[in-house]
Amino acid sequence: MFSTQTVDPLWPNTANKPSVTVWCRWKLTFCDYIELHLALNPSVRLSEDQQIKLLRQHLGFEGQRHFNALRIYAKNSQDDALKALYGLWVLRVHLHTARCTLQIPPTSGGNG
Repeated sequence: MFSTQTVDPLWPNTANKPSVTVWCRWKLTFCDYIELHLALNPSVRLSEDQQIKLLRQHLGFEGQRHFNALRIYAKNSQDDALKALYGLWVLRVHLHTARCTLQIPPTSGGNG
């Protein structure tokens, strides 16, 4: 039997959103945990659904809130779930700023 809480929670409270560096480090640790668990317990098989549930368990309170809001539990694989969570750290372009940038006419460098 293994403990279900061997990886520190990623996002335990609403105070601070983890940086992308913390997210990447945590994700690697979590994936190592799953891989080692399966290697050390060959008689135990974890379905994708069970792996996603373990992922949710290790996210912490605020991480679980985002997990639920993004409906990650409906993903087909742990990889899909991790990709959806990564979307929380992807730089999003502000739509209004992007439109204004596109509407600014380019300056010409030539004469007339």
